[in-house]
Amino acid sequence: MSWYLTVGPEQDVILSSRVRLARNVKTYPFTGHLDDEQAVELSQKIRDSIFAANSKMPELYKDLDLTELNDVACEALVEQRLISDELLHSPNKRRKAASRVVISNDESVSIMIGEEDHIRIQAMTPGLDLKTAYKKAEEVAILIEEKLPIAYDELFGFLTACPTNTGTGMRASIMAHLPGLTQFKQIERLRRQLDRMGFTVRGAYGEHSKAVGSLYQISNQVTLGLSELDILNDLRSIVEQVIVWERKARKKLQERQGVELTDRLYRNLGVLQQARRISGEEALQRISDLALGVELGYFTDIDQKTIKALLASIGAGTIQQSCGDVLSATECADRRAEKIRDILYKKRTNEELGE
Repeated sequence: MSWYLTVGPEQDVILSSRVRLARNVKTYPFTGHLDDEQAVELSQKIRDSIFAANSKMPELYKDLDLTELNDVACEALVEQRLISDELLHSPNKRRKAASRVVISNDESVSIMIGEEDHIRIQAMTPGLDLKTAYKKAEEVAILIEEKLPIAYDELFGFLTACPTNTGTGMRASIMAHLPGLTQFKQIERLRRQLDRMGFTVRGAYGEHSKAVGSLYQISNQVTLGLSELDILNDLRSIVEQVIVWERKARKKLQERQGVELTDRLYRNLGVLQQARRISGEEALQRISDLALGVELGYFTDIDQKTIKALLASIGAGTIQQSCGDVLSATECADRRAEKIRDILYKKRTNEELGE
């Protein structure tokens, strides 16, 4: 089972945790300064080093050359957060020509090659579990560091293309569902408060992304002068407080809106169960309300695994990949509605059968 269909700690507020480690090979220029020959050579060298690092790697990981994938398959990888939009849509042509990703079978670990840094290792876990995510990423980083000379300075730490990543080379983040704070218009206040503490609040897909469905990414901004453990502990402490605030906001929402809230949540469920055409943004907003209803105890026959299955199924790239065809926006909207109905119907049928 893919990691994102499993449930983790504090799952009612925190959907997932992610740790990303940036590394560069010291015998090559940073990615943006590679020539065509160097870019291709380095990409293959990193790929070979990963699979030579451990005899089990070929069984546990798959290698995808992005130049050999069609646009639909690449967009699906972005939607599933297995690669960054930057890796896919970089204006630097030589980076595109050498871009690839190595992905674990359960999709909890992906190793991007040819992004802003030569190597970006990311590990993801369900719920609030940053230390497990870090352990997974670190294990891969150690294997690579044993095979390749990594750019490291005794004073500054790991050297990266962007100075904000220099030091540990680590970005730790969580994906949070914050409908309570969103509806009480507290997100901007939260953003300012966390910014003063060295953390940032962004849309679900990071920098410049729009926050839809009350989904937000909270991550560290500073790596230089801090240890990995410092960053993980500080972020966890911040997130635990955000969880408290969000749960209080949800309770207040119930108390203040009462029947109005109940009516809205059930209407959203009805639309998801019956709609024949739905856009990605509308689906995300309605699934957010469905999740809120589950978390507040309104929909006892729907669980968090169902919510995660819905979220993982509604992207345009994912929909087109699953049907093996390139679809128009209208056709995608039709297939999206059908997929949502199928997931909710199967859940209801399994409940009735006692499965």
